[in-house]
Amino acid sequence: MHQQLRQAVATLPGVLALVLVQTVSPVAAATLDGFNAAFEIRYMGLRADATLDLQRDETNGGWLYQVRSEARGMARLLRSAEAVESTRFGFTGETIVPRSYELQDGADDNRNDTTIHFDWEAGTAASIHEGEPAEITLIPGLQDRLSADIAVILDLREGRQPETYDILERNEIRNYVYTDMGDETVKVPAGTFTTRKFLRQRPGSSRGTLIWYATEAAYLPVRIEQQKNGKTAVTMVASRISPEN
Repeated sequence: MHQQLRQAVATLPGVLALVLVQTVSPVAAATLDGFNAAFEIRYMGLRADATLDLQRDETNGGWLYQVRSEARGMARLLRSAEAVESTRFGFTGETIVPRSYELQDGADDNRNDTTIHFDWEAGTAASIHEGEPAEITLIPGLQDRLSADIAVILDLREGRQPETYDILERNEIRNYVYTDMGDETVKVPAGTFTTRKFLRQRPGSSRGTLIWYATEAAYLPVRIEQQKNGKTAVTMVASRISPEN
């Protein structure tokens, strides 16, 4: 159950839950701004909170994006430790280039912990998931789960339609497709927003994620629903959004 909560958090910009183009997707670094947001997560009556923070990475002149999630109430009986997911990335020209990714799941057995180090000069990534190492051959536009979320947001800001993305997760490259579901007005604790709604799904999968991106909040997501066989399993709503424009 905690795994489903953690995967839900990872879809916010996020994890949001993450997403990269098969070819190099140009995104304008000039349109990237830091932000800080908070989300409430609901799953079968249990609750968790998540915070998302994008800021300049002073160590290498790039960007640091972190997602922190923590169970609340009865859910703390299942998992009391905080989960932390982060990515460090930069730009080559106008293309997002992930440098490293880390997930500390917060579980005692560390079963979902992941680290990825991207070596673009060598054309490989060193990935470790659940203690199993793997060397992955890089392809143009490849992202990690969190840098992918930023790429989608920037594509929307630049007027480009999110379509198909490749992401490195769990020691393999997975393809995700975005389907435009139209415009919709949604009300969440952070306010009422005009949004663009998308379905994100791997081809052939019974699982998918609905994401509502707020046009007046720099296309940050304000509602996310994880679905299985068309039914909502996890719901996430924004309680606070603070774009830094």
